Amino acid sequence: MPLIYIGIGTNIGNRELQIAEALEHLGAVFQDTNIRISPLYETAPEGPLEQPDYLNAVVELSSQRQPQHILCLLQKIEENMGRERSIRWGPRTIDLDILLVGTLQINEHNLVVPHSRLAQRRFVLQPLADLNPNIIIPGTGMPALELLNQCTDAFFVRPYSSEIADSDKPRETAAEGTW
Repeated sequence: MPLIYIGIGTNIGNRELQIAEALEHLGAVFQDTNIRISPLYETAPEGPLEQPDYLNAVVELSSQRQPQHILCLLQKIEENMGRERSIRWGPRTIDLDILLVGTLQINEHNLVVPHSRLAQRRFVLQPLADLNPNIIIPGTGMPALELLNQCTDAFFVRPYSSEIADSDKPRETAAEGTW
């Protein structure tokens, strides 16, 4: 089964609880696999609006599901968690993005894999490199860690410490989605 990497971000409400709830949903949807999560990072928001900082992470799992089906499942989780798509790059309760699906490169109207600008975004590269520093990003021929080291993104990305994020190492969750 291919490894799938999903970016998670939130900057509305209790960000830790939003991440924890998203992980529970992912565990329920992808019951047939172990899920690993990167350490959490607090990151600067991108976009035109003044808004709170984000809490970001990357999740690794494996699945035989087709990328379009995975996208539908992630959008359903976002909807169930109250995500509203009213402002591009605006604040959000939860954001679940497919970053990578094995070595696939997809360019469809509603899905681009690897995720667009993944190689230029420190807030994605840092947690991805924590999970798998040597993963080659399709289309670049370069590993995540090398892309991170070359990244010129000036937005801050700082480790986040809390009861939920008490480790600087990736963690596995049980199939039921518990930590």
